[in-house]
Amino acid sequence: MTIVKLITCQVENEQEQDFSQSQQIWKALSNCVGFRGQFGGWSQPERQAIIVGVWQSLEDVTAFMGSVHDELFSKSGQQTTYKQCDVHYFENILSIPSLTHHPADQNDNVIRLAYCRGVQDVERFLSDQRTIWNAHLGQSDGMLGGCVARSLKQSDYFIVMTRWASNPAHENYVKTVLPTLKKQVLPESYIENMSGCLVQEECLWEVVPSNDSSVPARCITHPLQLFPDKAQTP
Repeated sequence: MTIVKLITCQVENEQEQDFSQSQQIWKALSNCVGFRGQFGGWSQPERQAIIVGVWQSLEDVTAFMGSVHDELFSKSGQQTTYKQCDVHYFENILSIPSLTHHPADQNDNVIRLAYCRGVQDVERFLSDQRTIWNAHLGQSDGMLGGCVARSLKQSDYFIVMTRWASNPAHENYVKTVLPTLKKQVLPESYIENMSGCLVQEECLWEVVPSNDSSVPARCITHPLQLFPDKAQTP
């Protein structure tokens, strides 16, 4: 199963440059077994550092954490650049393919993260995601792909992550498509807590596997390349 590692760091304004520079030590991930890619940036409206790592399996990321992680972390000096760091692991259960052609611009890509906590009807949630949300997202101009992932610790906690070619492309979806879908699906009727953020990607934070270094992770336009799992029902 493909694992999504979501890292959220609280960084003081005056330490943002130091954090960003230290983030580059993680380029060494490219040589790790099972590593599929990493990307991230600064979130809005609450400015936090968001990093998303993708691993081929839980065994692979566990092996990394038990071997070279601590050495890299120590070398980075990153522990002095943030106030708090939260790490959460998810299993990719649905891919969101892009059905439109829109080349990614490395300077403009944004990630939309939707946090769905307290999903009371998982079957309905997944059905709505497959038949309604994913279908319309895939047809939205500038949506480059994404995934739906389920927390490994909390069975009622999901994230929906989509990558967009630009902030205006995402804003257009929010204004012209999202309101109609929300009225149709009524997610608040079976999801206790919904929140989210928009992340402006940082080019220098991206890491790609060494065996595919010619294709930057954030430039992959088909999500099945980054999130290869077929749709599953937990």
